[in-house]
Amino acid sequence: MSPEVIKRLPYSKPVDIWGCGVVLFVLLSGYLPFVGNNKRLFELITQGQFIVDIIIYFIYLFICIELVLLQIKNI
Repeated sequence: MSPEVIKRLPYSKPVDIWGCGVVLFVLLSGYLPFVGNNKRLFELITQGQFIVDIIIYFIYLFICIELVLLQIKNI
């Protein structure tokens, strides 16, 4: 659920992109970026505070860079 949906604001493409970002986060990290009960979860989402394991972050950062470089070489 995006911040716009939680705040009951009108939304469009940025909400979809936000959702894709959350899915990508889960695919890369293996865990959800926001954890908590409903009230706490909504606070974290609207404030943009998410959980990141810094070691896993850098491992996946380098993997993503390698994937992009491989794609560029194949163009």
